[in-house]
Amino acid sequence: MRILFTTQPAPGHFLPQVALARAAMAAGHAVVVACARSFAPDVAAAGLAAQPAGLDWRETTAEYSFPALRDMPPGYAANAWWVSQIFAGATAGPMAADLCAIVAATPPDLIVRDPLEFGGWLAAEHAGIPHASAGASVFAPARAWRRLAAGPLGALRHQYRLPPDPGLGSLYRYLDLTCLPPALLAHDYVAPVTHFLRATIEPAPADSPAPGWPAHLAERPLICASLGTVYNRTPGLLPAIVAALRDEPVRLVLATGPGYDAAALGELPAHIQAWPQLEYAQIFPHCALLITHGGFGTMLAALGHALPMVIVPIGADQFINAQRCKACGVARVVAPEQRTPAAIRAAVYELLRQPGYRERAGALRRAIEALPAIEVGVGLLERLAAERRPLINRAAPAHGWRGRVARLLGR
Repeated sequence: MRILFTTQPAPGHFLPQVALARAAMAAGHAVVVACARSFAPDVAAAGLAAQPAGLDWRETTAEYSFPALRDMPPGYAANAWWVSQIFAGATAGPMAADLCAIVAATPPDLIVRDPLEFGGWLAAEHAGIPHASAGASVFAPARAWRRLAAGPLGALRHQYRLPPDPGLGSLYRYLDLTCLPPALLAHDYVAPVTHFLRATIEPAPADSPAPGWPAHLAERPLICASLGTVYNRTPGLLPAIVAALRDEPVRLVLATGPGYDAAALGELPAHIQAWPQLEYAQIFPHCALLITHGGFGTMLAALGHALPMVIVPIGADQFINAQRCKACGVARVVAPEQRTPAAIRAAVYELLRQPGYRERAGALRRAIEALPAIEVGVGLLERLAAERRPLINRAAPAHGWRGRVARLLGR
């Protein structure tokens, strides 16, 4: 079987697809990942074949490709702009055009797309190929982001002479795979074809560098702070985290991420270290908690290690991720207007002093571990390619738009 994966050019979009793609390869299937040319090295580094397609850009430097972002503060308005103008607008058309050419030259048996990469959906619909979504689940209420994307995607459907689909139910026509427990998915996101899989935690490379600490600090609780690879340069946030814990009896290690000048943090005391990059699988087992922006991959890695979180949401899906984690009792949320050292410090101490956060994070990890293995997802892809029909999950939680999508599917 030939499987064409598609992704937006960012680790947060691509990495949640990697385990499924590797499992498909291990099962003997041919896998290619279509992505922006500049992102192809990231795909190759994961051991997967890359096929350049679509607009050449990277989400980590999106302000160069989309200058309007430079003057746009992160938040709900920016999120809407990303969906309507970038994911459904500027990137979907070029990706669909290139994918249609790729599909015509070397037809795949199915296309598996990042949930926010819409060119794969258009190309599959145009060619009559089954398609699935897999990767970073879109936590926003379905009605909201569909409203933002319906205009530009409707125009593209018209361009490709596809039937109108104002509700965009065909995005989830066949199969949706998510590596999250139902408790962390907004019910109106879960589609009739959503199937839940167990997240795969990759071990850290044996030669990965790790923080070392003086003996007199070794017994202090270890706190990790990571703002991912896109929002790590949010002005003032990493310095605020440092200021929050500069004089506290803890150990703090910061993953500053790409493009961040650690000199902006000033001289750090012995109990605080800044690293450009950290292997979560290496550091998280030793941590008491995580301070994070609440990005999908970072959040999922933390839950996989039963880590409670202080979530400081900045943009994208992070606000809803934060609220879902708060509702599950595994996180304290520091809102943008509360983003001060004092507020961050208070949230940290609440998690350190109340064991219930860690206990609930452990329960959520057990729920994740109870989900079907990633190989079950490969089996579903094989079924989809063979049967070419929607794979309904009869055990999926109830949700607001199940009936509407079911009607679209003729059920």
